[in-house]
Amino acid sequence: MILSALRSLGGDAKAANVRQWIAEQLTAQGEEISDATLKSGAPKFANDIQWARMYLVNAGHLEPMETAGYGRWKLTRDGWNIPLGPDLARTVFENSANKGKEQSSDTQEAPNDQSNGQFAETKTWEFNLKNLLSTMPHQGFERLCAALMMKNGLASPKATGKSGDGGIDGEGMLPIDDFGLIRAPVAWQCKRFKQGSVSSEAVRDFRGSIEGRARFGLIFTSSTFTPNAELEARRPGATPIELVDLETLINLMGSKGIGVTKNADVAGGLEIDSSFFEPFLNSSSAQEMAEDLFSKAAGHS
Repeated sequence: MILSALRSLGGDAKAANVRQWIAEQLTAQGEEISDATLKSGAPKFANDIQWARMYLVNAGHLEPMETAGYGRWKLTRDGWNIPLGPDLARTVFENSANKGKEQSSDTQEAPNDQSNGQFAETKTWEFNLKNLLSTMPHQGFERLCAALMMKNGLASPKATGKSGDGGIDGEGMLPIDDFGLIRAPVAWQCKRFKQGSVSSEAVRDFRGSIEGRARFGLIFTSSTFTPNAELEARRPGATPIELVDLETLINLMGSKGIGVTKNADVAGGLEIDSSFFEPFLNSSSAQEMAEDLFSKAAGHS
């Protein structure tokens, strides 16, 4: 289904969008999407898709990460032209056999997108940023997400994250037109953990907290979301919730130059700006910085 998804999405799409497309198609066909996880906490559904992607890369139907970009999946010419049918899986496996790691069990974790032919992760800026985001203190992660919202044009900000806030870590008014004349109330929640995925129940609970309080919601996580969480976030007729996972955060910060600097001498042309992250790696510093940030912004909104 990866090839079908990418053809429908224009041949080049974020990995998360491919997974969402597949989940929606399976749900439309009456199939139930399992939220089962591996021992590492990774969703089995996403892991199965990751294995399929690896075989498609080895068979020459998808571009490797070095060509497609981090977190993006892209069809090759063969990927566009190969006939889709019941024998495709067998053909793909035969064409990719002996070209990389093979899945020996249903619960074996798939190689990472950054893996090379021997499946060893390279220390690219994406790899280093992934480690930073997934290991920084929870309070630091909350303040980083608040800083990202501020850079996105948030006005009238308010830091919450205290008892009685219903799981809301921040809220404010976000411009929805180029001049900033029209603003919509938004609220967000942060879930910083290294293993496990955000569930559909967490999405429902957060939506319940912002009903009547915000028009749009966001959930940031340093991990992933289960397939059912992604389906719940887009449930028709409900307050829209945007899910921002680790992969999306890395792409966002890289494309906007947040926490990274240009360096033509390193792989990918970018490297981590250590000074940017120092305040977020210390909980007390992050708290002081956020209070100063919010108070100054509130005074100018």
